[in-house]
Amino acid sequence: MQHEKINVSEIQELLLDIGLSPSLIGFQYITYAEQLALMDEEYLRHVTKLLYIDIAVKYHTTPASVERCIRHAIATAWNHGSKEQINRLFRNSINPNKGVPTNSQFLARLYFYLSNEHSEKSA
Repeated sequence: MQHEKINVSEIQELLLDIGLSPSLIGFQYITYAEQLALMDEEYLRHVTKLLYIDIAVKYHTTPASVERCIRHAIATAWNHGSKEQINRLFRNSINPNKGVPTNSQFLARLYFYLSNEHSEKSA
């Protein structure tokens, strides 16, 4: 399923709402990751072998650096961001007692949130 109608500003607005700082490199990487996933859901099934590599190519860096920057951005938002917005977004899908979600969990949850929100607005 493709969701080309979701634009970059919608993704960034959601990231800002949960407390992700645009000054973090991971903010850009997560934004681009969501753009790719919204064009092809296959990216969510192959995060390390496909998604990180394509992000690394675009930003002239390594897949390991992409993974690390995304992980840092998620941890920062999770620990210092808006608990209310994070709970609204993640609901019961993440156990808060287990700490910060993995990159894959976080990216998938954003994807499904964006997809569902957009389809509700279109209906």
